[in-house]
Amino acid sequence: MGIYKKINNKKYLIFRISLEKKSGLGHFIRCFKIFQEVKKKYNCIFVVDRVPKILKNKYNNITFFEIYRNNIFTSQNSDIKKFLTVTKNLKPHILIVDDYRLNSFWHKKARIKSLKIIVIDDLSNRYMYCDYYINYKINIEKRYNKKKKINKRNKKFILGT
Repeated sequence: MGIYKKINNKKYLIFRISLEKKSGLGHFIRCFKIFQEVKKKYNCIFVVDRVPKILKNKYNNITFFEIYRNNIFTSQNSDIKKFLTVTKNLKPHILIVDDYRLNSFWHKKARIKSLKIIVIDDLSNRYMYCDYYINYKINIEKRYNKKKKINKRNKKFILGT
């Protein structure tokens, strides 16, 4: 896609978040805080369902790409195809996923595009495939290790407040 011209020598960081008119603002705010910390080091792109007009106007310094402009999320399989099409010209260094609908199936398919996968989660109700797992809840690591829901060796947990 034309909007992904390499502007400088910075590596790419892609955020895949669930965001549309009526939901996903919490996902966006979490990722926006990360964006503010890393924007000098990385070219950041937000891949979202749809961008509400208020966010387009307020955050015009962010590159958004809407993958469901004219339709809706139906499955992880169709979502990963759209995601890979959108990011086909990029070689991202990091992919941050903050979307409750996506699990290890999606993460493994996205792996071919990304060196590191970071998952932000607060539900702990599905299987993950990631390098870093971020969850602000306490005692989640024991529960995940017990159920082996994160199936990548050398995973790192970032837990608690």
